Amino acid sequence: SARAAWAAYARTGGKQQESPQEFHGAVLHCAKARGGSVVALAENRSRMGFFQVGLTFESEGLRYVRGAGATSDWLRPGQGQLLQVALPHGASGGNTGWRSNSSFQMKYWKPHGPLHDPELPQDADGLHTPFSLEG
Repeated sequence: SARAAWAAYARTGGKQQESPQEFHGAVLHCAKARGGSVVALAENRSRMGFFQVGLTFESEGLRYVRGAGATSDWLRPGQGQLLQVALPHGASGGNTGWRSNSSFQMKYWKPHGPLHDPELPQDADGLHTPFSLEG
């Protein structure tokens, strides 16, 4: 599936991969490609509770598959999720720069309010739908 391919790329993005950020057993992977494309994957491998990732990309030249450069997502224990796929838009000439920042939380109980902001698109392939890390 497209989701599995993007997740594999985020984990093993070769020379362009940034060092994974770890937080209480959860991990954020970001891989960038030539031209400025970026993919971000979160994995909650912790058994401690719900993992929250706030992730913001800032760029004038990127098109965000989720529709916004800033996302906030909660993952249950044992879940992974493609948080963002961003590609240079046509006006950038296929080459752009960006910067990002992230924040993390861990809660023992399910948080109140929405688990995903922006809401996850209801696309046929479920690109950003959380998935089990067990298989």
